[in-house]
Parts: sequence; structure tokens; C-alpha cells
Amino acid sequence: MERHTRIHTVAQSGAGQDWAWGGPNGQRFRVGAIRGLFTTSATAATRFCKFDVSDKDGNLLASISAVGGITASQATVFTLVPGGAGPYVSGLVELLPFPDLWLPDGVKIASDTLAIQSTDQWSQVVITYEIEC
Repeated sequence: MERHTRIHTVAQSGAGQDWAWGGPNGQRFRVGAIRGLFTTSATAATRFCKFDVSDKDGNLLASISAVGGITASQATVFTLVPGGAGPYVSGLVELLPFPDLWLPDGVKIASDTLAIQSTDQWSQVVITYEIEC
């Protein structure tokens, strides 16, 4: 079987909403990297980000939590890579490990931000992944 790398840009969610991606239709896949920018509003609150992987029935397969909270008026870039060391934080950049697995059709990957505010924004979410043909 041949492996092919694909890049998917997740549709930007509305302000105050998390993002989700349902994977490639009808194919198992392996994530190469996930990158996204989370920008917080000036509202005083600490947000806690995590990234969930669930199966087609909604059962949680994995959950990857950010290192710490994000306060008001910040922009943080998250990068998740399989098999990567981490977590690693440098300023407003977080590198987090992601499970190095082939995932079945129907798997959903999504952010889950505790205390997200109505004007916070996820943007520039890009997922690279491999499929087998």
C-alpha cells in the first residue's frame, strides 16, 4: 500500500466556539501534526485547552491537555505531533504529544476549551495526516 500525505484546513469556528474535524471519509488515517492559534479576548478569565479524540460513537479515545491556563489578551499557538517529546512551552507556543496511531474512519478530533469566552477565537487550525491507498 502507498501512503499519501494530506493537509486539511479546519473551517474557522465562530467566536466563543471550539473546532472539530471528522477525519477523512471512509479511510483510516494517521495524524502528522495539528496546529492552531487560540486568541483570548480581554475578558478576565483563565482558559484551559485540551484536545480530544473520540470514536464514531462519541467514546473518548484520548485527551491531550495543555500545560497551563491561558489568561486574557493572549495568542497561543498549539502544535500537536505524534510521538513528540513534551509537553514543551516556550512563551506563547505549546508543543504537545499526540498519539502515534492509525485511526479508524469516523474518528473526531476536537478542541475542548474550559471557560472559553464569547469573543475568544480558534483560528488557522491545520491538520496534516497520512492515508493508505
